[in-house]
Amino acid sequence: MITAGIDCGTSYTKALVLEDDRVLARKAVRSGPIPKEAAKECLRSALEEAWVSYEDLDALGLIGESSLGLGETLVSASKALSLACRRFVPGLILDLGAQKCRAVKADEKGGILETAQNEDCAAAGGMFLELMAERLGIALEKVDELSRRGSGDIPLNAQCLVFAEAEAVSLIAGGARKEDICRAVMEALARRCSAFVRQLGIQESVVLTGGLALNSCFEEELRNQIKPLRLITPEYPIFVLCLGAAIACRESSRAPLLGAE
Repeated sequence: MITAGIDCGTSYTKALVLEDDRVLARKAVRSGPIPKEAAKECLRSALEEAWVSYEDLDALGLIGESSLGLGETLVSASKALSLACRRFVPGLILDLGAQKCRAVKADEKGGILETAQNEDCAAAGGMFLELMAERLGIALEKVDELSRRGSGDIPLNAQCLVFAEAEAVSLIAGGARKEDICRAVMEALARRCSAFVRQLGIQESVVLTGGLALNSCFEEELRNQIKPLRLITPEYPIFVLCLGAAIACRESSRAPLLGAE
């Protein structure tokens, strides 16, 4: 059975093609001003890499706010996470997206027991990191390297993205080193994300997914916040939601897809 999953994220749109339990292709593109078009383009690219046509798909799962008109099954992010990560339970899943930080407690079958997440402010998401990198005039991929050289002596206390940005700008104007500010950003993100883990109760292990899961300094700071938990990062953390969407539509329906627009 061939299925595909699409995750329409705030910064990046991801697509994954799955044949039974084997991943055939993964693709990621910038979401841009028209997320619907980015999702369709990302799916086309993933299908091309997998040497699969749209007509070959048995089901398509979508995580997003609006339909693509491709006969897809809408899947909640929490459900996708629980299905993709069920082999890692017992424990929690902490998804670290651009705008959302989401904690999910699931059972061994992928059933959702409890969830917690930030609501309107992106100060607990990767967008905060992107904004700080822009303010510091450094490439996003350099933040991890710089933060590992930071002292950890500068706190960022603001809970709102706007105020946190103003606080960082003040630090820059005051002559603080970029390395120290980057470290402060990592510590602040870890502190805010760990609050969702505590909200659901300390577990034996935490699975990290999303873009921030690739940041080693963030992982170190998160360990400091919720020690002595075991942190597990899947091989391709930014595609976990896509995988879960592909699994969800496979398990929920065996009917053929509707016609594309």
